[in-house]
Amino acid sequence: MIATFGTLIIFFSLTALAYLIPMGNINRLEIKLNEHQTTKYIKQVLKKFHIDIENTDVTIKRDEDGSRNYTIMYTLEVPRKVDTSQLVFELSDNEQVDYVRLLE
Repeated sequence: MIATFGTLIIFFSLTALAYLIPMGNINRLEIKLNEHQTTKYIKQVLKKFHIDIENTDVTIKRDEDGSRNYTIMYTLEVPRKVDTSQLVFELSDNEQVDYVRLLE
């Protein structure tokens, strides 16, 4: 009886804390672009949506014509209230962005 009562108290306490302390989701965002200065635009959009960058991985490939292509994989903390489809659409509005994929 005491164990059941204690378990219920812990369960309801943790549930209440989840609402009091908003925690975001950890997502990965893959973006392919053809100009490195576009990263400023990406960071502005993420800031607009109040998204924190946890980690960044960058891959640079050269084409036969000597141009560079960048693939950036961001690890993000996304607040619960963010409309991720709107985020992807806004990031893809830039002409220098070739590809956007959000992995949840």
